Amino acid sequence: MRPTYKRSLEAFSVVLLAGACLSPGSGRERSDHVLVEGLSEPKGIATGARGRFVVADAGTHQVVVFDARGEELARFGESLLEEPLGIAVDADGSILVSDELANHVHRFDPSGRLLQSFGETGDGPGQFSGAGPLDVAPDGTIYVVDVDHDRIQAFDRSGGFLFAFGKKGRFGDSSPGELYFPGGLAVDVEGRIYVSDTHDFRIQRFSSQGKVERVWGHQGTWIGEFDHPFGLAIDDGRGLVYVADDHVKLEGGGNRIRVFSLAGEPQSELGHGDLEHPFDVAIGPGGRILVSERGAGRIKSFAPGAPSENP
Repeated sequence: MRPTYKRSLEAFSVVLLAGACLSPGSGRERSDHVLVEGLSEPKGIATGARGRFVVADAGTHQVVVFDARGEELARFGESLLEEPLGIAVDADGSILVSDELANHVHRFDPSGRLLQSFGETGDGPGQFSGAGPLDVAPDGTIYVVDVDHDRIQAFDRSGGFLFAFGKKGRFGDSSPGELYFPGGLAVDVEGRIYVSDTHDFRIQRFSSQGKVERVWGHQGTWIGEFDHPFGLAIDDGRGLVYVADDHVKLEGGGNRIRVFSLAGEPQSELGHGDLEHPFDVAIGPGGRILVSERGAGRIKSFAPGAPSENP
């Protein structure tokens, strides 16, 4: 079995990029700011009603709930979660969390009360080896990355297994529909599934039934290219896909948010030089872009339409 996200990333030699921040007296208004600090190892992030957002803080084994201003409202899950990773908010306000080490998916109500759990360790239908990123489709279907099996599994609202798609490819050289260490997943308003195919350095878009529709990206440091793509989010209103590109291997690569159209055309990028190992992305109130930085233990917020920074 391949290592977990944490061990897999630490296996690479990391060259950190130092970015200069604008001073208050520089005469330029920043389009980004730190919304939350002091987290241990924030991974998945998702938004809900009234601007609230939730974070899977793997280092403390908790889900942390914040209001739109970044004020902490609640924490829960410490006695249950081993390493929370993926997180999503369903239409009814309930919170779905994947536990990478325990291979479970849990549903909590907004106050943190456990409502249901499904999944177990194994390689059969409904079983996981590394329960990873997840999202909920408009029709209520739950899609969960099964990391070590290089597949996506679909479940109904009650946690019943529906189907799976994707199969193991080859590092950096997989065919369309194949995956190698998938590290992010998001569903758009039409029910299409976008997957960060991390070790193939690309994004794949699938139909709601798992048929591959589009593939884009390759390894590199220029706009539209990736060091290692992880979490992603869909801004349905603006027709944009935001991808957290972590800095793992390439000098001058990663540590930014790549922005694409829904069809995969590169649009811009955010945060180059100001992010430290971005892991996931979410769309907040007014289209603001929220980014979890596992390397800095914080959540950063960018304004929609923030200036692009091409390398």
